[in-house]
Amino acid sequence: MTEVIKPQFALFLGRRQIAENLKSWLEEIGFYPVVTIYDDQRIYCEDIRLMESFDIDYIFCIQYHNIIPLEILNLPKKGCINVHPAYLPYNRGWNTPSWMILNGTPCGATMHYMTDKVDAGDIIYQETLKGDIEDTAHTLYKKILELEETVFKKGFLACMNGTAKSIPQVEGKATVHKRGDLKPLQEIDPFNPVLIKLKALTTNDINEAAYFINNNYKYAVQVTIKKIDLGSGDKND
Repeated sequence: MTEVIKPQFALFLGRRQIAENLKSWLEEIGFYPVVTIYDDQRIYCEDIRLMESFDIDYIFCIQYHNIIPLEILNLPKKGCINVHPAYLPYNRGWNTPSWMILNGTPCGATMHYMTDKVDAGDIIYQETLKGDIEDTAHTLYKKILELEETVFKKGFLACMNGTAKSIPQVEGKATVHKRGDLKPLQEIDPFNPVLIKLKALTTNDINEAAYFINNNYKYAVQVTIKKIDLGSGDKND
């Protein structure tokens, strides 16, 4: 009987719970990385040598936020793979749920090959997510993180059994956002009539709140305002 040889891989992880959840899932189904590196750790020469010695097939990145040098991107035989909290090619980069809400772009999660261009590699697997009208960027992101786990599991198994797809992204539909792109939108006029109305209607009685109606449901809207000390720095920094 021929022994089935499992592809060898490394894990590059962030410190979010999703990364630990998926690491535990991999162990439960009998897959163990050659090396595991977290994004608050340095990548040492011995880590690179270890990956080279095992002639790894893949590097899987889960919530890993550091820039990976091209030398390491090119190390695995089949590719370096990431899971991104967006339905690529829409919303490459940062603050994906905010831009989904602001621009009305499709929402979802994508497993893709990594290149030297941010979130631009071929798609292995992706799923859409239908947000709710009451979602904020915060609540939407929590839903996307759950979907990311599903997308990773399905995409990982496809990589392991040799059925992974490689679908080029449609560059004409791509949108890209840097980390600071939300900053120009953040400051609002404290005397904006809508803000004044929301403040006036944020009482201790939810029945007095501002609201909107959608599909025969009433949605109450209240605001939370938090005072933040700007210290000695410029308020525009």
